[in-house]
Amino acid sequence: MLREVLEHVDRLKLENQKLRKARYGRLPEKISVDQLALFVQAALEARPTEPAPPAPPPESDAPVAPPTKRRGSTGRRELPADLPREERVYEPAAAECQCAVCGVAKSAIGYETSEELGACRRRSR
Repeated sequence: MLREVLEHVDRLKLENQKLRKARYGRLPEKISVDQLALFVQAALEARPTEPAPPAPPPESDAPVAPPTKRRGSTGRRELPADLPREERVYEPAAAECQCAVCGVAKSAIGYETSEELGACRRRSR
């Protein structure tokens, strides 16, 4: 009984090893020079001796429309225009507006904008 169980375990281990090798294989997958020579020889034999004449273009009276590009999802939709907007501008400190080495005033290179939908207290108008 114990011997049969051990043989069954060995068979399962061997089957597992074969399945792993079939699924994952060796990572480097090296090709020997002899195998490469066989591929080149087969490709040369399969190549036709005369080039095939080019296929005539399909005849149709209707103009061909250019393919349309599908835009992918750009994320969230824009917020509705009728929502109230509040603009906040954050200015750097006065010391950060001048160069520490030469004292020349720094100029703005760019800016960032963002919109955030948040809950606020009810406002009376």
